Amino acid sequence: MRLRFLVLLMLCSGMGPCHPRPGADPVFVKIDVWRHHQLFYGFFLNATITHDDELILLIHKHGIKAADKNRLYDFARIGNGPDEVNHSSSVCLYKDQVAETELYRKVQIFAKKGQGYKWERNIWRQEQGCFQRVSSARFIRNKWYFAGMEYDYEQSPKGVYYLLRICEENGKFIKRLVRREYKEPRRLNLMGFYLAEYKRRVLFLGEDEPTVHEISQDSLQVTRKVKLRVPGFFKPMPADYYAREINRDSENFSIPVFYRALERWKSTYSRITNMLIEKGRFIIQIRTASDDRPRFALLFYHLPSFEFEKMIFTNDYLLTSRSGKFYMFQNGNPMIDEEAGEFIVNVYDYSPKEEPSIKTN
Repeated sequence: MRLRFLVLLMLCSGMGPCHPRPGADPVFVKIDVWRHHQLFYGFFLNATITHDDELILLIHKHGIKAADKNRLYDFARIGNGPDEVNHSSSVCLYKDQVAETELYRKVQIFAKKGQGYKWERNIWRQEQGCFQRVSSARFIRNKWYFAGMEYDYEQSPKGVYYLLRICEENGKFIKRLVRREYKEPRRLNLMGFYLAEYKRRVLFLGEDEPTVHEISQDSLQVTRKVKLRVPGFFKPMPADYYAREINRDSENFSIPVFYRALERWKSTYSRITNMLIEKGRFIIQIRTASDDRPRFALLFYHLPSFEFEKMIFTNDYLLTSRSGKFYMFQNGNPMIDEEAGEFIVNVYDYSPKEEPSIKTN
């Protein structure tokens, strides 16, 4: 059954539903719908919202789109010419402009001009002896934070990777953080990694592991790691998933085999699909990996303790948020979720109340 509206359920993991207090006002309510007559067949890679409430969407195979309630148009088409993008991997705000990050060192800066956006200049990330597949980027206090798998030509063949690179505004390398070491192949280059700013900290989270890294903006050091409490139905990807699903030495190995394995991982395990901070809450969206529940769950944690508060089920895919408004694509992520495709963005208002937290077992 196609569910077009959020199902507001507050659940205690493994304990069944916990209902709001009698007479309590709802805290997550749909307030608007943006509908435009266009179908998407690629999946969302990244999104941001500008200071004038324009949604910027990076969509695989579609380039970058800009939208508000009244129109949907091309921010930048795919190509190598002026005002075009190629190998895009993320979008974010850069002061009062928009930055588009590409796979191969380049950050393109676009500014609003009239009814659209125009390219202004490039910034080149410094990468020596390595390359980074940027999944998300943030410009915070005159520094760039680039999250994504960094392949080091000396260390990575031994299974060692870094997932966060910090650069000066001009792209000059400062340092790298969040070291991971794997014996099994994890396809880190195809995973999402997320960044958020909270006071004088930067928060980092990977889609495959519910552990938050808290980084000081002053010392540029990881000051805390927090293992998030997640519901009992959370189903992580097995460590040996790709080793079992893909045998490169087999005569049956092919690109379609690889992409089927990728799609199964993206749709059938409880990966984290987005992360953000609103109204003093740390919020992640996860896949439920269940046919008995809606497609996604939003998990709310109180800051700075990261204490779990509540969970909201939905079939809508979380794109981004701003000033308590959540922008969510109806019915999921195109290409991964068959019911998604038509451009319908549901806008929700989030007004948290200081109520007793709901704890998980």
